[in-house]
Amino acid sequence: MTNPVNRCLRKLDHASAVSDTTITALVADALNELEASYGRPGDRICALKDVLHSYSERRSDRHAAPFHRFLPSIVDQRQTALSRSAPRQVERDHRRDGPRSACGTNKLYA
Repeated sequence: MTNPVNRCLRKLDHASAVSDTTITALVADALNELEASYGRPGDRICALKDVLHSYSERRSDRHAAPFHRFLPSIVDQRQTALSRSAPRQVERDHRRDGPRSACGTNKLYA
């Protein structure tokens, strides 16, 4: 089975090559699938961060095309929306499961 982050990156590569109005739908589908792969808001935020970081590292022309300005904007909007619900969810998870780290650190938002 393919890692959800890698699967999302492949879909974003495809979306970046499209030159019509379906770009928004393709990006939304890729990010929706990624988020659906993770149950907790904190995990979703980390996955979005991983995708954006990995995509930016892989693309040398990231500043040249409008898509490479569009993607960080969309990811930031999603992370903001998730972060509003994450503190309550993290508190419930902490009471249930004990402390856990997010994004490989002891902070929720590294």
